[in-house]
Amino acid sequence: MTAALIVRVRLDWTGPGHYDPDHSRPCRFGDGSTKMRDGSGRPCHQQCAEDEIARELYGRGQKLIADERFGVAQQCYRRVPKEAAR
Repeated sequence: MTAALIVRVRLDWTGPGHYDPDHSRPCRFGDGSTKMRDGSGRPCHQQCAEDEIARELYGRGQKLIADERFGVAQQCYRRVPKEAAR
């Protein structure tokens, strides 16, 4: 059985604090210049911020998803029984 973890993030940047009409600055992720600002006031495209949050959530989600048939240490690989390995 396989599972897929899909993470979608949509930020609401409609507030005036997310746009600086007078100054275009380089995006903190290096994707060109932008007049958009994140919640901390740093220059950032909205899509770049959404992608970064989605990556963080995906990484955390992968750590939390556990197959109840196996212990945490065995999540990354399955042991082959000695009889089958011969």
